[in-house]
Amino acid sequence: MAELLANLWIQRIGFVVGGLVLGGAFESVVIRRARKLAEGTRFRWDDLLLESVRGVATLWFGAGGVYLALNLGDVDPLVVSTIRNVLMVLVFGSVVIAAMRRDYIQLSSGEEGWVTDVKGRNTTIQTFPDGNLVTVPNSLLASSIVKNFTLPKRALWVTVEVGVSYDSDLEHVEAVALEVAKRVLAEGGGVAGNEPVLRFHTFGDSSINFDVRMMVREFESQGPVKHEFIKRLHQRFGEEGIEIPFPIRTVIMKGGSGS
Repeated sequence: MAELLANLWIQRIGFVVGGLVLGGAFESVVIRRARKLAEGTRFRWDDLLLESVRGVATLWFGAGGVYLALNLGDVDPLVVSTIRNVLMVLVFGSVVIAAMRRDYIQLSSGEEGWVTDVKGRNTTIQTFPDGNLVTVPNSLLASSIVKNFTLPKRALWVTVEVGVSYDSDLEHVEAVALEVAKRVLAEGGGVAGNEPVLRFHTFGDSSINFDVRMMVREFESQGPVKHEFIKRLHQRFGEEGIEIPFPIRTVIMKGGSGS
């Protein structure tokens, strides 16, 4: 009986160790070669996909080995149920980790940046644009609302609000602003086939206000696109005689009966 139990434990340990070894081999052989092939393509999504599963495959294979080991011999059902629940948490957690790697994210607590590394207890975020590294406990990450700027797609809308004088020809304003936006997007940062959109929305105190929305390729593109658009729009409005007014407030003083 003792010999039978010893053999069962040897087999169980063999399944677990075998899963870890297979996972390590998969990482070092299959994924490494796939990453080299991905580096030679013009696409970026394949590099991001392979980077996201780095270190996770070993966990998956190891979890598979543990799951198979549980099916050997008679094991306490409570122990089996507990270990399976732990495995499910580990696997689903690793999927979340893989999805977040190299996803520009913003937490509800205010931290934002590129996810550069995910470990058992904490996640490292490289802030943008200063490049500082911030370590966020995974417990905080799990309880935060996370806005992902990278998945499911990297492109995003950028909005710039502008105001023009009440004396302006709005049809002319719209045509000029859209022309400037199209040129800026065409020269870098824009997404082919996505035209900029202009919408007037407010009668302000001293101006008629509108938004110009532009689709940019990725999160890092929004700053340069806004920068270039504002510069060029200001210059073009000056050339076209379109006024961007200063805030103006009219004060009416009612005369009294005194001196």
